Amino acid sequence: PDYYFEHRRAQEHALGQVPEVFEQVQARFSQMSGRPYEGPCELYQMKDAKTALVVMGSAAGTAKAVVDLLRREGRRVGLLKPWLFRPFPRKAIAAALKHVESVAVLDRGMSFGSFGPLYLEISSALYADTCGTPEMQPHLANIIYGLGGRDLRPDQIRKLYDDLESDRLRPDELHYVGLRDEGDLR
Repeated sequence: PDYYFEHRRAQEHALGQVPEVFEQVQARFSQMSGRPYEGPCELYQMKDAKTALVVMGSAAGTAKAVVDLLRREGRRVGLLKPWLFRPFPRKAIAAALKHVESVAVLDRGMSFGSFGPLYLEISSALYADTCGTPEMQPHLANIIYGLGGRDLRPDQIRKLYDDLESDRLRPDELHYVGLRDEGDLR
């Protein structure tokens, strides 16, 4: 239609109101449940983390248990769980990851011929926040997991932290967790 452009701009404006409404809903839900909800993402053990995972959804619960185990071993690991994908909380995420050395971004979806959607948003947020200064950015790796409803197991999460800490995850390629045959598919 003739007003398509204006309609899309109006949608963008409405989406811009989401963070404020989201905070109100979080505050109300926190009152009702007694559980703390604050901000556009959950930061778990991130204060002094040198290595972190970014994951959305139910896999974050499993990852928290692994973080607790690794913390008891003296490892400085953390977890960032975005509550929102749109609008993407780029400033909050960039601030949370600024001090971290290595980050694995876990995507439960694929964008064929590219990286996962969450990874692309995270890398964009970090690039924009540092004005493109690579030395100020953490080492990023993109992990594809859980396609078709496949579970992400604690041992797989532990291995991701191990691989991050030893720089075995290359930033210029996709990595897969949970494939039946994890051999070279090329």
